[in-house]
Amino acid sequence: MKKIAFLLLTMSLSTSVWAEWQRVIDFETESYFIDPISRRVAGEITTAVFLVNYKETNTIDGFTAKSSRVVFKFKCAKKQLRVASVTAFS
Repeated sequence: MKKIAFLLLTMSLSTSVWAEWQRVIDFETESYFIDPISRRVAGEITTAVFLVNYKETNTIDGFTAKSSRVVFKFKCAKKQLRVASVTAFS
C-alpha cells in the first residue's frame, strides 16, 4: 500500500519532460520510472506508463524478466489502482 500511495503522490507532483523516463522510487528489489508524456487524465481516471527495473531477474508465473513496462490506471480521489497491462522484458 505504501508503494501505491507514493506512486500517486509522485504522479501528482511530476512535471513535463521531453520523452525521458523519470526515476520515481527505488526499493530493495526494484526501481520505478515514469514516462511523464504518457500521463493522461480522463475524468477521475489517471493513466500512466511505468518502467520497473528489477535488481535481479524476476520470475512471475514461470516467465523471467529483468524489467517490465506497466500501464497503471489510478482513481486518485478513491486511492484505487488498477494494472491495465504488463509487458515483461528479459
